[in-house]
Amino acid sequence: MSDHLVSENLGAVPDIRGLPHKRNAPAMSSPSTFDRGPITTQSQDPETVQDTPRGVARYHLHVDALQGALEAELEAAWVPGLTIFLERLTSRDHIPDMPSNTEIDGFLKQYKGYSMKKLKWDKVPSKPKREDSALYNPLTTHINVILRHFERGTRAAVGTYAKEMPHVHYVHQTALKMKPDITLMGYGPYLAQNQAIPDPPRYTHCLAPIEVRYEDAVQWNQDRLQLAVYARECLVQQPNRNFVYGVLLTEKRLLLFQFDRAGALFSPWINFHTNARMFIKIILALSTAYSDKLGFDMRIYWDGSTRYFKSDAPAPKIYSIHDPYKPFRRHTIHGRGTTCWLLYDDDTRKKCVLKFAWRTKDREPEYVFLDMIRQENEKRKKMPGQNPIPGVGTVIDYGDSAEVSKLRFNLPMREEGGRDVPERIYYWTLQPYYGQPLEKAPSVSQSLRAFYDILQGGFELWKLGILHRDISTRNMLFNPDPNAEPGQRGFLIDFDMAKNLNSTASIAGNDLRTGTRLFQSIKVLEGVGNHDYLDDLESSFWAYTWIACTSESPGVPRDRIPRELIDWDSPNLSTAIRSKRRFLLCPTSYCLVSSKMGEHVQHMVALLALFFQEKALPRIARIQTENRAVDVDPFMQAYIAKLAPKIGLHVDATHDATQTLDVEAKEWFDVVIRTVGLIITEEEASRRALSPVPDNLVSAQDEDRSGLVLKPPGPGEQQMLEEKKQQCETTTQDPMNFQKDLASKLPDTGNGGNSKKRVLSPQRSPSVRVTVAHPAKKAKQV
Repeated sequence: MSDHLVSENLGAVPDIRGLPHKRNAPAMSSPSTFDRGPITTQSQDPETVQDTPRGVARYHLHVDALQGALEAELEAAWVPGLTIFLERLTSRDHIPDMPSNTEIDGFLKQYKGYSMKKLKWDKVPSKPKREDSALYNPLTTHINVILRHFERGTRAAVGTYAKEMPHVHYVHQTALKMKPDITLMGYGPYLAQNQAIPDPPRYTHCLAPIEVRYEDAVQWNQDRLQLAVYARECLVQQPNRNFVYGVLLTEKRLLLFQFDRAGALFSPWINFHTNARMFIKIILALSTAYSDKLGFDMRIYWDGSTRYFKSDAPAPKIYSIHDPYKPFRRHTIHGRGTTCWLLYDDDTRKKCVLKFAWRTKDREPEYVFLDMIRQENEKRKKMPGQNPIPGVGTVIDYGDSAEVSKLRFNLPMREEGGRDVPERIYYWTLQPYYGQPLEKAPSVSQSLRAFYDILQGGFELWKLGILHRDISTRNMLFNPDPNAEPGQRGFLIDFDMAKNLNSTASIAGNDLRTGTRLFQSIKVLEGVGNHDYLDDLESSFWAYTWIACTSESPGVPRDRIPRELIDWDSPNLSTAIRSKRRFLLCPTSYCLVSSKMGEHVQHMVALLALFFQEKALPRIARIQTENRAVDVDPFMQAYIAKLAPKIGLHVDATHDATQTLDVEAKEWFDVVIRTVGLIITEEEASRRALSPVPDNLVSAQDEDRSGLVLKPPGPGEQQMLEEKKQQCETTTQDPMNFQKDLASKLPDTGNGGNSKKRVLSPQRSPSVRVTVAHPAKKAKQV
């Protein structure tokens, strides 16, 4: 939410003790439903770091749906913190501005709103029959008295039960509430640009949401999920925040939550009347002037109208943040919590991307892979005729910052059911700015050329022993420079889920379904075998096909997603698998590609769909059959594995690529890359025939490429296409029935010495006949 839309202050006097001077950061304390509406663009700024796509426009238009999503997200992540959680949170060792017990007791003795004799806060009803102002107002008053007495000048409790607090995405009024009953608000350089408490209130200034219930109305699961809704919105609207405290309060008791990237930690109930000292300590801890104790990353801060990042290196450098209201961020609590900012280096006058994320402790950090790429590129610089790895980003700087266990005071990370919650580590990387997501490419030519470089980069990565495992539309970028050299026109980024094939440690574990559901391969969705290079290739196909089918024209999204693609993102695995199988097997699926994306993109989608029909689908059936046979008797399986080398038998139960290189991988990468290259050649040849093309878009290699003979549908065939399409929507065909027919229809691998000409035509489809003329030698780079 843009802070410049927030109205001015309520008259509070800003506390300027910790405000930064120009270009100098403040001193830091030690860190411790499915309602599928139209697709809307998040920003028209071509240099905005794009927000994360949460599946198929799943913005949870109803709070009810959001609460259900959070229930699934936080399953097995609720950790009881016991009384020691409150003791460590409120200790003076943790909160430097926490007053002593003597000071707190002195306040209680002189404050007329608390009875030392009755051990009770004044005017809080003993037995309320409903939740209304009679319950909310005295609680709000007592909290504000505490804040004023202990000089929390930039903090205030606001009764938000009768006010609107907008969410980033509009939510309809439902039985569930969109804002807390009471909100502990604040301001400062680490929260928002507006240095005052806004009226009406906004989540940009929320320090801690407080949900109020009367005792007889407490519903444990629903109430904690309601607090989770508020905490999530704080993390969304405060993108430099890593955890949020929330309070569940009744007329008698209080319970505290900490929502962070490992889930939620919660305290036991305490009676805030009889334990008034602890109540005051909790309020003061949640209103401390030390913003890092409230979860804010103090390396990100406001100074006037500009937001800055100050590195924590021994010789810190300060960068200004471009478009500070629109960073990339994930709309979740539990998980990686990835946030990216576009920075501007005043010294070099270049842009770079700052990324923060939380990885599980047993996963190799992203910067390890980026550093491998950087070292390989440095080697290649010293070798004549060698170019950098094409289509892959690298890293400028990186580091680790914190661990969830430290933020939780080293308490046991064990959830309610007794299972351990994985540790997460906060890290950051600084990378060059490469461009916008591929879906923003303004021309078919730029889009295809970027895709070509990204595929080549994937092959080079695999030769290095790196699998990306999370290829998606937002992880594929295009270079907006039309003069970019081959290898620099598109980039694959985000190695959070990458795996080092040469490291046994990184392969261990049950990690079957990695990546973004929308673009996962069918094999990954099926959960068979390990994620391998063909899965990455298939994810590339799904990602580019998604762009082609959801774009009205290059760089312009359609108003709505084609219904045939909606279930790719289904939370039901069987539905997602069936939808993607249907797309591959339907001979007219390519017709979903927008006409303004061009017939050549349609042909490419048809060709690649044929490839994955032949290579991916039969392999799944083979792996499942072999796994069933092997799983019958594990003792026999071990015996066969021991005996096999002696008799020269190769045993591979999954046929996955876990070695650095093999012939099959080179062949399959070559087929896919060469197919895209041929489409590029034909697309640009077609454009040259229509109008002159700038020389910088046509390379000498293009002239040397063999062409495609493309035959569009003839007269009267459009009705037949629609009939075939309707058949595909209701019928899923067995991929094994296609093996014999498809074998002769895919591009020749080019390994043989003879030139071949094959006609590729989707089975029973009158829509397209693509004649591919293959040269005897391997094709040059496009």
